[in-house]
Amino acid sequence: MMKILWKLASGEYEDSPWARILKAKYLARKPLWMATVPSSCTKLWRAIMGMREILKKHITWQLANGDKCQVFGQPWHEFWLEFKPTNRYDRALVVSDLIDTESQTWNSQKLIHALGFYGALFIACNTPVPPCNSNHTDRLIFKASQNGKFSYKAAVRLLQGELAPLDGQASGVIKLIWHTPGLLPRIRIFLWKMFHNSIPTQGLYARRLGKPQPSCPLCNNDDDDASHALFKCPAARAFWLASNIGLHSLALPSNLSQVLSIIGNSLIRNDFITFACHVWAFWKQRCATVFHGNKMNVMGALSMADSYASLIRETSMLHIPRALRNVWEQSIQEGTVDALVCWVDGSFSKPGDGGWAYILMKGDVLIQYAAQHGQIPNAFSGELKALQLAVRDTLLYGARQCLFLTDCDLLMKIMCGEEQVDVVPWQSFFEAKEAVNQFRLADNFKCTLCNRNDNKIAHQLANYARIHRVDFRDFTFPLTA
Repeated sequence: MMKILWKLASGEYEDSPWARILKAKYLARKPLWMATVPSSCTKLWRAIMGMREILKKHITWQLANGDKCQVFGQPWHEFWLEFKPTNRYDRALVVSDLIDTESQTWNSQKLIHALGFYGALFIACNTPVPPCNSNHTDRLIFKASQNGKFSYKAAVRLLQGELAPLDGQASGVIKLIWHTPGLLPRIRIFLWKMFHNSIPTQGLYARRLGKPQPSCPLCNNDDDDASHALFKCPAARAFWLASNIGLHSLALPSNLSQVLSIIGNSLIRNDFITFACHVWAFWKQRCATVFHGNKMNVMGALSMADSYASLIRETSMLHIPRALRNVWEQSIQEGTVDALVCWVDGSFSKPGDGGWAYILMKGDVLIQYAAQHGQIPNAFSGELKALQLAVRDTLLYGARQCLFLTDCDLLMKIMCGEEQVDVVPWQSFFEAKEAVNQFRLADNFKCTLCNRNDNKIAHQLANYARIHRVDFRDFTFPLTA
C-alpha cells in the first residue's frame, strides 16, 4: 500500500490507467495529501489512505526548476499542510509559477497572492534563492532510503518503527510456510491465508458484506468461520482424529494464526509437511461437498493427504543425472532456462494395456504430477504418450523452458533430432510426428536420457495407472494403498 501511495505521489505513473482512475475518482477536488476518505470508497483506497499519515512524515520534494511540484498539498517546505488555496484556480499552481525567470528571484506579488503575506515571508526567508536549475527536474524524495527512491527494505525499516514487529513464534511459522521444500505454491498460499485468518468461507464473505453470519452448511450448529470449518466441525474432528497426526482439534484456539504458531513450533519439518497436506486435502474435500454437492468423504480426504505427503517425500530424492547437472545449473545461472525438470515414463504389458505418467518439478518443489491409462500397441507408444501429456501440461502451466528426462533411448534421440521419425514402430508413426512438432513449440524444451533407477517414481505412477486402469492428477494417487 505504501508503494502504491508513493507512485501516486511521485507522479511517475500519472499516465497509467489505474492512476488516472484513482485521481479522477478521489483527487478531482483536493490534492493527495489533503484528500478525504469517503464512507463509500473502495477498500483499496481506504488502505492507501491508511498509509498516508506514516509516509508523509518521511517524504520531501527536491526542487530543481519547480515545474512538477505543486504549491499546495505538496511537501516542499516545513508548513506545507498549513497553506490552503483560496480559489480553485490556485490548486493547479506549481512552484515555478511563483518565480520570475528573468531575474531568477521570487515574484513577490504572486507569492503574496498565493500564500498570503506571512506565508510569502516564510518562503522568502527560508528559501531566499528559488529553484531555477533547468538542467534537472523536481523529484519526490523518500527520506528513509539512501538514494531517495522508494525501496521495500527502507519501507520495512520504517514500518518496524511504526508497527509492532512479529514475535519469534510468528516469524518462525512464516519461514516454515514459505521455505519448507516440497510444498505446492497453492498450499503455501492457503497456509498464508490461514495464518491471516482470511480463508474464504461463507462467513468471511458475510462479515465483509455486513450480512448475518450463516451457519455451517455441513452441521448447521455453528457459524461458518474458518476455525469451525477446518477444526471444530464434526466432519473436521472426525478427519483429524482418524489421521496419523491424531490432532484433538477441539483443544485448539479459535484464532488460526495461533493454531499455526502452536503446530509449526511443535512439529519437525516432515510432520509440518504432513499437517499442511492434510489441512489442504480436507479443505478441498469440504469445498467439493459445499459447492458441488459431493458426499463428504473423510477417508478419501485422508487418502489424498497421505498420498501427497508420501509423494513429496519420494520426490525429494529425485535428482538430475550427474553428467547433466553442471550443464543444467550453468544454464539456469545464465538465465537461459528456468529450473523446470520433468520425469516421464510409460508402462506396457501387452497390446491394448498401457499407462503413462509424468512428474514436473521446479527446483525441489513439486509442481504437478499426472498419469493416464489406455490402449497402446507397443511399449514405445506408452513412452511417447507420457511425453505428449507432459509437454501439453507444461505449456498449459506457462513454461517454455523445461528439461524432460526419459529412460527410453529411442524417444530421446527422436526428440533431439538424432533419429528420424521413420525409425519408430509403424503403429506410432503419426503420433510421433505430432509429438515432435508439439515438442518444438518451445525453443528451450530439451530431452535427455536417464536410467531406470532415476526414473522410478514416474515408473511407479505409470504402472499404477495401467494396473488399476485409472487416470489421476495430483491428489488422487493412493501411495499408501
